[in-house]
This record gives sequence, C-alpha cells and structure tokens, in this order.
Amino acid sequence: MEESMTKTKSGVYFVDGLIGRPKIVGIVAYLKQYEDDDVEFTRFYTYNHDTGMWRHTNWNHDIASVSYTRIGPERTWHLLSKRGILVQYSADGSRELIIPDADTGPGKLGYVTQIQLIADQLYVCGFRRQVYRLDGDIWTHLDEGILAPVEDLTHGFQSIDGNAPDDLYAVGLQGEMFHYDGRSWQQIDLPTNRDLNRVRCVRPDLVYACGDSGVLIRGSGNTWDLIQNSDVTPHFYGVEVFNETVYLSSLSGLWFLNGDVIASVPTELDPAPKGYRLNTRDGMLWSFGQDDLVFFDGTKWERIICPDNAVP
Repeated sequence: MEESMTKTKSGVYFVDGLIGRPKIVGIVAYLKQYEDDDVEFTRFYTYNHDTGMWRHTNWNHDIASVSYTRIGPERTWHLLSKRGILVQYSADGSRELIIPDADTGPGKLGYVTQIQLIADQLYVCGFRRQVYRLDGDIWTHLDEGILAPVEDLTHGFQSIDGNAPDDLYAVGLQGEMFHYDGRSWQQIDLPTNRDLNRVRCVRPDLVYACGDSGVLIRGSGNTWDLIQNSDVTPHFYGVEVFNETVYLSSLSGLWFLNGDVIASVPTELDPAPKGYRLNTRDGMLWSFGQDDLVFFDGTKWERIICPDNAVP
C-alpha cells in the first residue's frame, strides 16, 4: 500500500508566554492541526522549571495574550482572547469576563491584542486604539479622545505598558505611540512610521518600543531616539531588559543591544533559537518563539521541549 500524501499536522506553536511566579511559566499555544481551519482553540500550558512538570488546559477561544496576578493567597492566570473574552483561571476554577465593545461585527470595535498588569491593575488594548482597565468586574474605557471610528481599520494598538496609572504608553500601527497621564492621551511624535509591536516601560525616564523592519525606539516623554541598523531588518515582536541589557526577539532569532548596535545573541544553542515574545522575572529571561522555547539565567541559555512537540 502506498503511503498517503496527506498527513495530519501534529504539535503546537506558541503565541505568548509569561513567568507567573518563580519557576512557574504560562505558555499560550495553538494546535498546528487547526492552522488552516477556522477553529478557535487554545492550549494553555503551565511549566514548573524546578520539577520539569507540564500541565495544560484547553479553551475554545483564540487566546492572544496572558497575564498573571497574585492578590493575597489567590493566584490567577488571565487569558485574553482576541474577541475580548477574558478567561480567569486559578486553582478554584475558571470564569469568563467579556469586554462588551470588543470583537468584530455590527457595533463592535474590533479585536483586542494584549492584556498587561500595571500597578496591580489589568489593562487591555486593541485595534481602533481601544484601551480598557478592569475595575472589579467592569471594563472601563480609557480611550476617550483617541478611539478611531468603527470604519477605520488603519489605526490600532498592539501593546500597552506603564509605570503607574498616570504614566501609560500604548503603541501600534503606523508607528503610533500615545502617552496617558491619568487624565488624557497625548500622541508622541516618533521618528518612524513602522508598525510598533511591543512597548516596555523600564522606569519613568526609560521606555523601549520595538517594531517592524528592525526598529527600536528608546526614550520617554517627548524625547526619543531611533535605533536601527541597516543590516538588521527583521520585525521585532518582543523587547525586554534583563541584567541591564536590552533583548529583542524576531521570528528569525534573538537579538541584543550592544551600545547602539543591534547584534545577534550568541546562545551557543544548536540550532540557534528563533523568537517571538519575551518575558523576564526573578533572574530569568524567557523567549517564547513560535516553535522554540528557551530561557537564560544570566549565564547559560537552555532549550525546553514541550511534550506535545517532542519527537517520538
């Protein structure tokens, strides 16, 4: 019998990740078997770095972003779907909170893109410059004056971060960056019109944003520098500062800022890891590439294999 030319795709690819607490990592993944189908399904993993133990739950949503809170003894993962459904998942079970104005369709504002914990409150951003803050169980709009019309598909936020409730930054399409001072948003004039995919606030006087075509922006307030090397042109989707070094991630690899030169990270891993999202906490830097999970403890890089991607 001839072998069939049709093979079912196996394994998963990763779209986001976060270090929730020391040695516990949450990882958002999609099943490869659904890549070509209109199926909304996410597998959420937790990985214990001490024990090597993996656990997972499945959700019938396209989860786009993950955050984590610890209030007293309660530890909760917050899984945000692109349609504005927030799954709150803890040892006590799960529940869903819906952002009424998110999602597509009549009267809706479009997909949301990121959930971020800032000063112990959860914020969400999305297309048409949507911004929300979760107050108890209520989603409060924080986008007055900047929300784009429903028919406008050319503006939107990809990422939000901040140092405090009155010091927020949001970045997105066409090189847009806005700053929120607790009362209103002001657009910042940047030296690029490339899409910006991630923003990271290190401290009030130091913010980084990365984006398409090798763009890295550094500054604060109204003072910003463009760092871009002519020979480094991948789209950057993650930026973090670890041990006072700026790291960047792209689908083609991992990078770091050496002075004002963007250089490839010498991980000594074979093959060299590819990236997508980055996260740092408690002396660890994790890279969540679409097909690659690696971490750095400041001395050595190590690759982690998800059980669903292990070769038999």
